[in-house]
Amino acid sequence: MDRNTQDEKMQQRSMTLARLAIALANDYESVYVINTADDSYIEYAVGSDAQELTECSSGKDFYADTPVNARLLVHPDDQAHFVAALKSPGCLKSSARRSPLPCATG
Repeated sequence: MDRNTQDEKMQQRSMTLARLAIALANDYESVYVINTADDSYIEYAVGSDAQELTECSSGKDFYADTPVNARLLVHPDDQAHFVAALKSPGCLKSSARRSPLPCATG
């Protein structure tokens, strides 16, 4: 396989992954990418044209910031459940395996 063909395949794969990420993100207010090595994170939202993900915020400790952010963004009746779900053993195990969190909220 020549270099041009390899580059084209990588570009197509990158475009496919980007489209997939946007399609998945359209079902959610935000998508968080968490670095499992240090718990830093970046929050993304779908842009107004629904063609790209834009960075909304970031932080050094997702799990420490979550209760603070929940007070600002989650309905008071749901805050305790929301924070508890993110601290659940299943959620943390998935994060450690670098797999999608089973506790994603829409």
